[in-house]
Amino acid sequence: MNLQIHNVISDLTGLTGLAILDAILAGERDPQKLAALKDQRIKASRDTLARSLHGDWRDEHLFVLQQALDTWRHYQKLIGQCDEHIQQQMAQFDSKVDLNQHPLATHRRGNKKPQRNEPKFDARTELYRLCGVDLTEVPGIQVSTALVLFTELGPDFVTRFPTAKCFSSWLGLCPDNRITGGKIVSVKTRDVKSRAAMALRLAAQSLWHCKDYLGDCFRRWKARLGTPKAITAMAHKLARVIWHLIKYRRPRLPTSLHFINLCAWFLKRLLVAHFQASLHISGYHRPSSISMRSKSVSTLPSSLRPYCLIISGMNPSVSSSCQPRLLMKLL
Repeated sequence: MNLQIHNVISDLTGLTGLAILDAILAGERDPQKLAALKDQRIKASRDTLARSLHGDWRDEHLFVLQQALDTWRHYQKLIGQCDEHIQQQMAQFDSKVDLNQHPLATHRRGNKKPQRNEPKFDARTELYRLCGVDLTEVPGIQVSTALVLFTELGPDFVTRFPTAKCFSSWLGLCPDNRITGGKIVSVKTRDVKSRAAMALRLAAQSLWHCKDYLGDCFRRWKARLGTPKAITAMAHKLARVIWHLIKYRRPRLPTSLHFINLCAWFLKRLLVAHFQASLHISGYHRPSSISMRSKSVSTLPSSLRPYCLIISGMNPSVSSSCQPRLLMKLL
């Protein structure tokens, strides 16, 4: 139909997109009347939206649009039925915590809107009732990820694994040391087909923009080991955290992570202060904003390079190409 509505509305399955599609299929062709259906949250003006709604309105294209819209709504209906069935199955498990005495705390991300693929029911409260702890408080663990872990492992999976090492080995996330003649010839992880391990890898990958201790670890490992190994290592750490969280039912894990974040911030500021003092003693002056871009770590005195590498999180093997922009911003 040669419509350009996708350049104005990013989500055609939203409130405005569905209203316009239904009006088009009902026979409405006036761009101004179609643009009047837009929601107040659409940033584009009504005139801009109307200019994107000029088309040729060919019959075969309208037929295909009707078929696609009916198929999408049919799938949404099936997904809703699956959510209802999942909720009924979860209601059959015994509770490990009384919601009246120990209600679920407010989510740490506040009023962030739910993800598109999250269940329609309150799965976070159900998982808290069945597991005894809130798994979504772990950075990187969303409601859908916690639901996958629950369906794959069950509520009492920690009783089958005596330690967190056994649990990580079963998931195939720990190194598999292959020894021949008393020497380690390979430390690659085992090839394990597990949906739980896949969910943890996806959760680990989402920590790239996380502003806490686990996010700092993932970014540091990614710079040092590479992306694939960093994802596996962080998934291993998340598996151990979840095992301890369910084993000992310690709901104050976010407080512990906050304490670790505070210690990491204090250590970074301490290194910066020590670096500033060393710069003053050695007589090295801060370069201007223009010459800073051409400076590298190798231009610093040899006694000061380790501090720059620690603060910036770079690999010492590539120190000759590192630029201390982050360090100069902190100074």
